[in-house]
Amino acid sequence: MGEDPEVFAIACALAHYVSANPLAADTPDGIYRWWLGPNGGSMEKLTCALTWMTEQGLMEEQVAADGRARYRRCANDDDLKRMLDRCVGVAAARH
Repeated sequence: MGEDPEVFAIACALAHYVSANPLAADTPDGIYRWWLGPNGGSMEKLTCALTWMTEQGLMEEQVAADGRARYRRCANDDDLKRMLDRCVGVAAARH
C-alpha cells in the first residue's frame, strides 16, 4: 500500500465496515457501491486497499463459481481492533 493516504482511508473504511458486519462478503464492484458509498474514492484505490488488507490477513479473496472474486473479513477480533486503532491514530496525527 505504501503511504498513500487515500488507500489507507479506504482500508480504514473497510475495516470499520467488516467490524460492524462480520459476515459481509462482496465483489469489488459491490464493495465500491454498497460498502463505501458515493465518496468512497476510486476503484483503483479500492483495489489497492483490498490487496493490502488481503496481504495483512485482514480480508480474504474467494473466487466464486462465476469466476468473480469476492472479499470478506478473515481477521480475528484482535487483529481487526489493531487495524482500527491504527486508523484512529493516523487520523489523529493528521489533525
